[in-house]
Amino acid sequence: MPRPHHAHTRPQTHSSSRRVMRMEDKDQEQPLVGPARDIADLEDFGSVEVTDKCCGAMTCRVLAPEIFHEAKLGSSFSDTHGSSTPDNFTYVGRKIRDETELRQVRRAVKACPFHALKLRRGGKGATVMDEDFNAAYPIQVDQSGAVYLLGHYSPKNAGATCYLIVRPNGGNVLVDCPVPNASLVERIKELGGAKYLVFTHKDHTAFTKEWKMAFPAIQRVLHAGDVVENRKHFFFPYTGDVEIKLAGGKAQPLDKEGDIVLIPIPGHSPGSLAILFQEHYLFTGDSLFYSRPRGHLVSSRLHCWSSWEEQRASLQALDSYQWAHVLPGHGEPKRFSGKEDAQASLARAIEWMGEQPGGSTSMASFVCWLQLRTHSGQSRFMRAIPRWARKGIERLVAPAGAPGARERARALKWARSAVMMWILLKVLPNVLAFLSRVGERRRIQARAAALVRLPWGHPWLEAEKRR
Repeated sequence: MPRPHHAHTRPQTHSSSRRVMRMEDKDQEQPLVGPARDIADLEDFGSVEVTDKCCGAMTCRVLAPEIFHEAKLGSSFSDTHGSSTPDNFTYVGRKIRDETELRQVRRAVKACPFHALKLRRGGKGATVMDEDFNAAYPIQVDQSGAVYLLGHYSPKNAGATCYLIVRPNGGNVLVDCPVPNASLVERIKELGGAKYLVFTHKDHTAFTKEWKMAFPAIQRVLHAGDVVENRKHFFFPYTGDVEIKLAGGKAQPLDKEGDIVLIPIPGHSPGSLAILFQEHYLFTGDSLFYSRPRGHLVSSRLHCWSSWEEQRASLQALDSYQWAHVLPGHGEPKRFSGKEDAQASLARAIEWMGEQPGGSTSMASFVCWLQLRTHSGQSRFMRAIPRWARKGIERLVAPAGAPGARERARALKWARSAVMMWILLKVLPNVLAFLSRVGERRRIQARAAALVRLPWGHPWLEAEKRR
């Protein structure tokens, strides 16, 4: 696409005009999608770029779904398989059309936990670029005013989407917890405060102490399977002091009101929970979300820490409940036309999950891959390593389902072949030579023994003496 002309452009001579036209023709021939990034020309509103730091948090697709799209390639391992480049989970679907969409993109850029988005200013939307987008939170999910999006995303909880449930009779509920920004806390107090803080799983417990300080009377709820008793745990914060620890695998109401039901759905983690509100809103944490390319609900095989088989079995239990609006912690939400439509989408998700490989993803390998992917350009040591070498190291440690995992499997196959070839060319001849020497030594020993047994004066003995 040719670069836009501006009113202040210096007049061109005929020769320079022809030169500019040739340059523009050259630009038109070049594709917008490069070898390591996806760029959409946003005309006067700037341009946004998805870099190769994208790790699949899917935050941008929640905040600006018209602009950021899920990339779906041929792999069958996970819900997101890279971008139109081999390394990204998300790509830019189209250009920005107005200030509303620019505001959404700006919010997504600010919310990305791994700083994988880059936004360049355009000729329009200068006031939008200077706005404080955190001041807009919490944002209503729909017109009912019962559920709010809290925003304030953080890498400490992997950019999880957190919510506030506003109940008619009080007793509001926080679903997971974002960064405890002062303005956000004040706004929640204006909406009636928070009586409960329910964690969908242990990945999203990063700010539990801060929210307890903001609301001292709040009751924190976490399934016992995800409670971390070790105060020096390498991956997760200490949660042994939560007020309510759920046990068992049966669903139970949060309190006597009965409008909120906590449903255990282990698999992503041993203590994952789904939260059903008013038989309409279903908060699913990291266990279930919507995939636009597939057209039904899915789960992430790449981000399954406990058991894929257990996760599939536990999600089947959601078929016995009534719900129509899925609100995940990671992934795109979905408002279905009715409860029957939602159940049909869940059935397709269960069938799809059965087609994926079982098992789980090692947390250690995933964190190692995540650190290489998101911080490879920041360390002085890593900057000294060529880019192709950094990407090679990243793919070497990539867990199954991550972008580059196929390349890693292919590379390991070639490495095994190379080792076998080296064995054939180097080791095997040495082994054969050694066996030959051993055989020769044994033949000499046998010959000597035979000579010893011969009588004195035998012709063979005389021949051996002459030798």
